[in-house]
Amino acid sequence: MLPPAKTSEFFKNSEVSIPCALPVIGTPEGVRGAINYLHLLRYAEQREWSQFVTIPPSGILITPEQGEVFSLLRRDRQVD
Repeated sequence: MLPPAKTSEFFKNSEVSIPCALPVIGTPEGVRGAINYLHLLRYAEQREWSQFVTIPPSGILITPEQGEVFSLLRRDRQVD
């Protein structure tokens, strides 16, 4: 595993590019907190994230491209 300070540089300087989407789902406060935390870890700049998208009552449907997979990490975050 790379140290946090080098992670962002590794992905930007890598000769191999593999597409990957990282969804963050939760309350607006929780999502913003996760984005801020990932920024502190130098994983991604805050400006790289999309604007918030409200999930409709009917839910969302993900239609993958051929060969794509999905994995979701779920955990609680302590609130100050």
